[in-house]
Amino acid sequence: MEFADCCFEAGFEPNKDPLDRVVYAASRSGHIFEIDYRKVTVRHVRRLQASSFGNKSGSGLALNCLCVNESFCVTGSDDGFVRLWPLDFKQVFLEMEHDGPVTAADISSDGMQLLVGTCTGNVGILDISTRSYTTIMRSHTGRILSMSLDSLHRRMATVSEDHTIRIWDLETMQLLSDFTAPKDSPCAVAYHPSQQVIACGFDSGAMRIFSIGTMSMLAEHKQHRGAVIGLAFNLCADFLYSAGALGSIALYDTSDNQYQLLRLLGNIVALGVKRAPEAFAVSPDGKSVAFVGPTDFIVTVVNATSLDEIMRIDITNLNTIESNRNVIDGALRVKYSPPAVKQLLVTTSNNKLLKFDARTGKIISEIDNIHRSGCTSIDVSPDGRYLLTAGDKVIKVWDYHMRLDLNFQVFIGHSEPISRVLLTPDSLNVLSVGDAIFIWEFLAGNRIPEPPAEGRATIKNYFTGHEEELSFFKTSQNHPLTDEPIRKNIHVSSSYAPREPVPDVSIIEKQSKEELLGEEVMSKESSDGEDVEEIVKAVNGKASLRSETNGFKTGQDIKTTVPAKNPVSQAVPSVKSKPTVAKHFIPREKRCALAQRRYVALPSQAGLKLDSVIGYNGNGRGNMIWHADGGFFSYTSGSVVVVEDVKACTQRHLLGHSEEISTLALQHDFQILASASGSYGLSTSQICIWDLSSMILRTTLSRHEFDIIRLDYSRDDRFLISVGDYRECSVVVWSAVNYAILASTKTSVPMNDLKWDPYTTNEFASVGEHATVLFWLLDETAKEASLSVYEAKIPDELLTHSGVTQVSFTSLEYAGDSILFVGTSTGKVSAWDTRKNSCFMHWEADTHEIDILVSRRGRLVTGGSGHSLRLWSVVGIGEMKMPSDSNAMHSQGLTMEDEMNLDGLITSASFDDTMDVGVVGTSAGTLWYVNWVERASIQLVSGHGTQINAVQMHGDDFILTGCEDGSIHVLSTENRQRTVQFRVLNQSCKCLGLAPIQHCASKTVATVGNLNNGAAVVAHSNQSNPLSLPRLVAGYSDGTVRVFDLNAVKMVLKMHPHAAAVTAVTFTSDGRMILSGGDDGLVAVSSSVTGMTVRVISDHKGAAISCLDVTVIQDLDDPDVSSPQLWLATSVDRRVSVWSADWSKDFCEMIDWLTFPAPPFAPDGTKVKVGEKDAYKVLPPSLAKFSSEEPDVIVYTGYGMQKQLQFHSLAEKQILRTAPLTHWASALDISPLASLIAIGNQERLVKLFDYYEHSFQDFVGHSDSVDLVKFSSSGRFLVSVSHSEIFLWTVAV
Repeated sequence: MEFADCCFEAGFEPNKDPLDRVVYAASRSGHIFEIDYRKVTVRHVRRLQASSFGNKSGSGLALNCLCVNESFCVTGSDDGFVRLWPLDFKQVFLEMEHDGPVTAADISSDGMQLLVGTCTGNVGILDISTRSYTTIMRSHTGRILSMSLDSLHRRMATVSEDHTIRIWDLETMQLLSDFTAPKDSPCAVAYHPSQQVIACGFDSGAMRIFSIGTMSMLAEHKQHRGAVIGLAFNLCADFLYSAGALGSIALYDTSDNQYQLLRLLGNIVALGVKRAPEAFAVSPDGKSVAFVGPTDFIVTVVNATSLDEIMRIDITNLNTIESNRNVIDGALRVKYSPPAVKQLLVTTSNNKLLKFDARTGKIISEIDNIHRSGCTSIDVSPDGRYLLTAGDKVIKVWDYHMRLDLNFQVFIGHSEPISRVLLTPDSLNVLSVGDAIFIWEFLAGNRIPEPPAEGRATIKNYFTGHEEELSFFKTSQNHPLTDEPIRKNIHVSSSYAPREPVPDVSIIEKQSKEELLGEEVMSKESSDGEDVEEIVKAVNGKASLRSETNGFKTGQDIKTTVPAKNPVSQAVPSVKSKPTVAKHFIPREKRCALAQRRYVALPSQAGLKLDSVIGYNGNGRGNMIWHADGGFFSYTSGSVVVVEDVKACTQRHLLGHSEEISTLALQHDFQILASASGSYGLSTSQICIWDLSSMILRTTLSRHEFDIIRLDYSRDDRFLISVGDYRECSVVVWSAVNYAILASTKTSVPMNDLKWDPYTTNEFASVGEHATVLFWLLDETAKEASLSVYEAKIPDELLTHSGVTQVSFTSLEYAGDSILFVGTSTGKVSAWDTRKNSCFMHWEADTHEIDILVSRRGRLVTGGSGHSLRLWSVVGIGEMKMPSDSNAMHSQGLTMEDEMNLDGLITSASFDDTMDVGVVGTSAGTLWYVNWVERASIQLVSGHGTQINAVQMHGDDFILTGCEDGSIHVLSTENRQRTVQFRVLNQSCKCLGLAPIQHCASKTVATVGNLNNGAAVVAHSNQSNPLSLPRLVAGYSDGTVRVFDLNAVKMVLKMHPHAAAVTAVTFTSDGRMILSGGDDGLVAVSSSVTGMTVRVISDHKGAAISCLDVTVIQDLDDPDVSSPQLWLATSVDRRVSVWSADWSKDFCEMIDWLTFPAPPFAPDGTKVKVGEKDAYKVLPPSLAKFSSEEPDVIVYTGYGMQKQLQFHSLAEKQILRTAPLTHWASALDISPLASLIAIGNQERLVKLFDYYEHSFQDFVGHSDSVDLVKFSSSGRFLVSVSHSEIFLWTVAV
């Protein structure tokens, strides 16, 4: 009898002898044995029959596992069932079937859940009470042969001996999808660099292409006769390469879904499967491919676009020092180093690593004994600092340049040989596969490189014949293009159009380079080794096998191209330069990317709930949508889409972007909303598709490389179009049904606006730089959709204006009756006949750039950079298309009916069908409700157009902000509206402080005008009810401090205690004095009544004051403290002074001085120049606050030896404890009533920190560094600020 598992009975009884226990044992025949542990005798034997479960044979269950608790027993068997039995095994409580034999089971401590494992590699949890089952892990059941990474989405594809291909999410560690090949085992895999497509090689020699999104096979090729031992795309995804075990290598074209074979070479790769799955290596620049062959002793390098041989390296003829070598060495694997190093690495059968110059093939160095039993995989970090090798079931991480005494570290974990090891592109993780998938945290990726120590070079240099240290990093020389391509017509090609046959790749490649670059640039290739293909990509956007032409494709033209007499036909500047027009979206510069590692709690366990987002992103373009009939109102703030109910004054938030949202688009049935954001760091450009009925993210689209300036749905909601910014100039048409790409192309100039024609099927128009107007047609008559385009002729009158010769078209709007209005950067509006694609009239609508055009029912609204909104009557303009009226304007054809000035550049606008009312967004961060009938404009959303430098909260009702433009805003948390605003012109408000005592006031009215002291101050109030707010003190960049009475809406005091900018300000705890700190390190103590400066403290002189804080401590056991009123000052040089004061007696003395050490370099590794004023700007700020939990404790954080919070006791004069942080803090606040600390950091996270436990949660949503956090006085709310974004969080703990 074969026993499978055993366990002790559950439960512990103190009055019972530990030996008086029962052991349960399960056998493969289905028997359960109850054994007396003390007597070693069998009490009972029961056989679990399968007959009661549908098997008439009555055979016993083949048991694999057994687990017992106080109430029941759990068994797992070969029939795939896990069963719950009572301890007498008379009946079954519960059973659940799995997809394979159950091999492991365990019971939770509360007896409510089961953990179940199967032989198919799955682990799941069964909830006994609800009988629900959740699979928490899936795995391969056979050895993993290869893997490949999708760096854009952090996904991984693996192939295994269990005949499966699986796709994994590296963030969640979950299986996303899998493919099964029952009759053919996959052995190699490669992920497409930009699409959700994988290529997979099989033992039979077949190579198949799979679409992950549709779970279908796109193409299949069977050129190889043996197993596929190598598979890879080049970095630009132009070509796919595969190698077979019988010596063949193939080149495929990836331009369409057929993956056509371009060339197949036989007997060129070394025979055998021992080099799988890395039989060859593709160079990072995509110019060459290296592999071992045709023999084991030769490394061959071929041209990546034609497979023509470039170079051969014979490793048996190396000029080595070893003269007594009896064994001939053979090459095993090849790997290219990063472009900065330009080396080719070769591992050999004698466990050596050879480094060759990738351009000349000369050997550079040789390293012996990298592994004992052979190297199975090799990889190099993107920065060229580290080398990874796998062998002997271990991973070694090497110093790439071998400059140390011991140049590697060994990492153990695998129990079987490692198939492949890879370093992720962000250098945060190492992935290794073999017996399992291992994800390692790569800690060396963020370390600062140390200079090599003397005498530690041990590698052999074959250039000089000596052992010396070499530096392989060279500064690349960038040669600007002197001749720009001449644009005559726009070349349009569908992304799925098949390429034409290429008879001679090398000739076409040479012609393409000469045509695009000219002789001067071509000559540089031989002189300095400049990569001409990279220059071609910089000019044309993508390297191609085809010769580029300037004409349209046959059969794709919808109209004959008319030569245009405008700057378009002349040489145009590089499209990489930023457009000068305000219409083109340019993202605000960020300081840091979103943290890649963050600890976000489940929504049910989150300590913060996003309550409100205050403000509108005035930097976006077309990022506000309002529809009067549907009642839909949405706009963006940073990376958040806000859907607001204006009547109910409620918000819903769509969180899915990590970068600033540029634009929005809404389907005409109000069910689907699309939002777009650009790329930054590791975050890719993406389009989020939202289901508005459920407020969930339906899908994410990723095609563009940079920012997206425009989204638009067709009138029938069948298509979505997206336009890339000036860096890629791409136009992509998506199917709105499954969001597959139907067609895509690139233009030679940046586009500024694009819209579908609502009156004609499948037509749209776009306008752009250099006076470009394009009329497009999406042709669906063929098997695959394609784009056709016509470039319109521009009248000479539109090309010049007041001496300006570089005119751009910035906006467009369809108006019915085949009329298209187009706005220009010079303020002109032109009218076009869409049937003839020609301009028939134009007029000067503004003196500034026209960015917004909205037209309905014979009325037109224009707006732009001139801050003005104008309403035009255009009823009779259509008659001007008639030849008889070509020289005369209808009397009622064009009339400006009204004009309205707003507070900034017009960035978005939506109006109802009558054009009487609408919503308009400005660059000042304001959304206005505009009523032409009543000639009124009302603020719907109040925001900030510039950076917020300071924030305060009064109770739970008001948020006060100080801004870079000198304005102070008082915002209501109830309706998110601005109630009071002050503004000091030509100055920046740097800091704010609230008086500790509220001063009530009666009903007042707003005051507007200049004050007696000469400072220009504008104040207004929208609040009709009396405010009950304390006095507010503000510090400004000119060194002045102003005190405002918010109830009377006026400034009551101005003082000038500083010669430099005021960086911190606060009232004392009794409100008698105002403490202010300057950029020069001086702290001034001024009377809050007279404004007289009574004391100047210079202890921090030379280092700017970063924060001030006050408190009152009644029971402090410290003889040095003479008064319970304490305050502290913190300077950027990590010094904190603590003071005791009694202002009624003019008493103030220092009771403690804290200095915190820090390394002499910044977090990025640059050296800090001590003594320079700007040296501290590159360091995280120094922040200190009095603790509300422990009266004598100061909480400090700043730049130091470690990222941490430090708790300093005033009574004990020492650090009580520290709490580690994951990022350097940029903002700090302590809850006044709860044991919570709020921390903001440059990595865009808001961190809620437990004061005592030191546990924390991260909260995302901001699109830039979180510079300010502030709790309300009740602790119910938390405000976080990032640039001009304000998030109001509800504290849920």
